[in-house]
Amino acid sequence: MTADTRTTAPLAHLKSAVECTPQGRSLVEVLRRAASERPDALYLNLLDAANKPHELTFGQVLAGAERWAGWLASKGLPRGSRVALLLPTGDDFLFAFFGTQIAGLTPVPMAFPLALGNHEPYVASLSRIVCRAEPSLFITVPHLEAPARALLASAGSSGEVVVPAQVVDAGAAAATQFPEIGEADAALIQFASGRVREPTGAVLTHRQVLSNVFGLGTALKLTADDVALTWVPLVHDMGLIGGLFTSLYWRCPLVVMPPQTFLMHPYLWLKNITQFRVTLAAAPNAGYQLCVKRVQDRHLKDMDLSRWRLALNGAETVHPSTVEAFCQKFAPVGFDRKAMCPTYGLAENTLATACPDPAEPYRTETLDGGWLRTGDLGFIAGGRLCITDRK
Repeated sequence: MTADTRTTAPLAHLKSAVECTPQGRSLVEVLRRAASERPDALYLNLLDAANKPHELTFGQVLAGAERWAGWLASKGLPRGSRVALLLPTGDDFLFAFFGTQIAGLTPVPMAFPLALGNHEPYVASLSRIVCRAEPSLFITVPHLEAPARALLASAGSSGEVVVPAQVVDAGAAAATQFPEIGEADAALIQFASGRVREPTGAVLTHRQVLSNVFGLGTALKLTADDVALTWVPLVHDMGLIGGLFTSLYWRCPLVVMPPQTFLMHPYLWLKNITQFRVTLAAAPNAGYQLCVKRVQDRHLKDMDLSRWRLALNGAETVHPSTVEAFCQKFAPVGFDRKAMCPTYGLAENTLATACPDPAEPYRTETLDGGWLRTGDLGFIAGGRLCITDRK
């Protein structure tokens, strides 16, 4: 018999259904409330390619989003129409995303190209997303305007391509009557390839998103005193929902690094955790492995990871060897192995599915023959596991 070693973490169980009820009916309402109650409080700290910060308050994000919403409303699109967003992380993406929601439309964030090289698989994936999403508007940067038009044409779409510069300096936003956004309205369409070749779109409602970020924050004991950091792209559910939305709901500042910066200089992730006194940062297992391989001893100078209380590790298989190597390598600069939190989630479930209890350290279990014997009874048909009963 063979043994399969996997890393797991205890689940944090909420005590009652009442505790799982978030405040607010939509992300729009949550943003407006934060901007009303704490307009000058820091929401986002966007780092550029030179690692220089650009701060945005809750009030500034709402003002920028309403400017976009006023312009979008002037297009006269039917409620719920889909708006494709192919933009790098920055003001334009943030304002366009929340502005789309405020205008009663549905944002469809798409992965922005990060590197030069063979873009054929990337373009093919975008083409399939455009075919499925059927956007009425496609917002992108000037140098991708022509490719965006080609994508729409290949999908047989009559959608319009626009660039951020076309958004008017809308003083008209204040006079615009925006629709009321309810919990059953679509908050976004999240596309994720997962383990399949074809990109799959999950329509997530405001209720689903708020319930997930509320449950996640409650399980992790988040407060406004926490500081989060992400380098994961904001079009990925870990960056968008686990980062942008969770920080909005719990009103804890979020530091956002460009993905390219992390991939080229992974030590800057840890340096920024030190500099900004970060308490929560998440990454896929490969991110932790990259730090183990490429962060050198000379980079550890003046590094202090002692405030990092939650190092979430998910979005792919979590390898015990990576977890252990990371904990050992960065223990001398204050990293506490109890901070390491293996997690499980999927876009179809909004984000978080299995969340660790931050009070418990991770543990590694060896499963007999690779089977996790839960007592469930079922059968496999057509490549699907069908659960029928339990012993």
